[in-house]
Amino acid sequence: METMNETIFGSSILGKAGNDLASPVCRIFNGNFGNGGRIYGQGASWQSLPSQDRLGITIDGEPVVELDFATLHPAMLYADVGAPLPVDCYDLGPWPRSLVKVGLLIALNAKQRNEARLALAHDPELNAHCSGGDQAKIALADLILSALEKRHQPIAQSFFSSASLRLMRRDSDMAMRVIAALNSAGIVALAVHDSFLVPASKRDILEGVMLRVAHEAGLTEIRIRQV
Repeated sequence: METMNETIFGSSILGKAGNDLASPVCRIFNGNFGNGGRIYGQGASWQSLPSQDRLGITIDGEPVVELDFATLHPAMLYADVGAPLPVDCYDLGPWPRSLVKVGLLIALNAKQRNEARLALAHDPELNAHCSGGDQAKIALADLILSALEKRHQPIAQSFFSSASLRLMRRDSDMAMRVIAALNSAGIVALAVHDSFLVPASKRDILEGVMLRVAHEAGLTEIRIRQV
């Protein structure tokens, strides 16, 4: 973390309005060192910006590019059970992809199924697609969760078990390895959980490092997406 912060403060990191976004970072764990561990900027930093505004950042005067690991937590779970990763984990019949994504993330975060059902029923994404009352929204949430369990049967045992906390520890360890490799090569890298900002000229290097780290973690089917 010291090396990471030294690299950040040894660089000029500016927002599109010219504001200084250099900020110290730390890892935050949840309850114990087996959960969480993601990298967070302290105070006003690049992480507080919407994704479209992050692309207006410059590092030492150069525009940035942002790459992320696509569907990282589902990819980890599919690798754990030795099952092939679906082409699109958020493709679920008639429902909008954005709603399915929220449903899957909630299923991996929740401790219990009923907790997930209520969280999804009250999520703005579901409310945008359901004009009915509370019972209609709960019924729709239940329907989506059931469809997700069927669609992702190989990893359904991880639903409603707070799996995300354990998976965050693993993705944060991967993030640390990505940034350490880039910093050792003299490249400034800014983490946004499982995505990374680097000067645009370093895009291909970032992608190569991300793929290497993922493959070393057993994620041979992982895909890299440009934000």
